[in-house]
Amino acid sequence: MYHNEIPSIFEFRAIYVDYVFKHGHPSVILFYKDEESALVDAFTAVAKIWKKKGGKANFVTSGLTEGIQEKLASFTEVKTVPTLMIIHPPPAGVKAPIRKYFFGDISYRTSAKEITQFVIDFFSGKLKPFQKSEPVPESSTEPV
Repeated sequence: MYHNEIPSIFEFRAIYVDYVFKHGHPSVILFYKDEESALVDAFTAVAKIWKKKGGKANFVTSGLTEGIQEKLASFTEVKTVPTLMIIHPPPAGVKAPIRKYFFGDISYRTSAKEITQFVIDFFSGKLKPFQKSEPVPESSTEPV
C-alpha cells in the first residue's frame, strides 16, 4: 500500500499494520468508544483537512478491547479512552524505537482546533516523546 492509497482516516485493522509500523510515517491515533461521536467528528475533520493539504500522517481510529485493536492498545500502552497519541516509527530498514507522543487531557469535548494544534506541534518538533521508565522503588539501601 502506498501513502496516496491510504484513506484520510481509517479504523485500525490487520491490513494497515505494516503501513502504520513499517513505513516511517507518523500515525495520529484516537482510541475511543462508540459514544464519543463528537470527538470522532472533530478528529475526522482534522484528518480530512490535513490530508487535503498534503500532510504526511496517517489518522487512525481504534478501540481497546477487540482483536488487532486490543494488540495496538497493548503495544502503545493505552489503557483508557479517549486517548489521542502519535506514534512515529523509524523509516524502513532503520533500527530505532518507535517514538510515542501523547495528547494531554483529552475529553469528549476536545475540539478540532486542539487536535490540529497537537499535530502541528508534533511536526514543529515541540512535543517530547514519551519515555517509559521503571517505577521508583519504595525504599532501597543498595546503590543505584
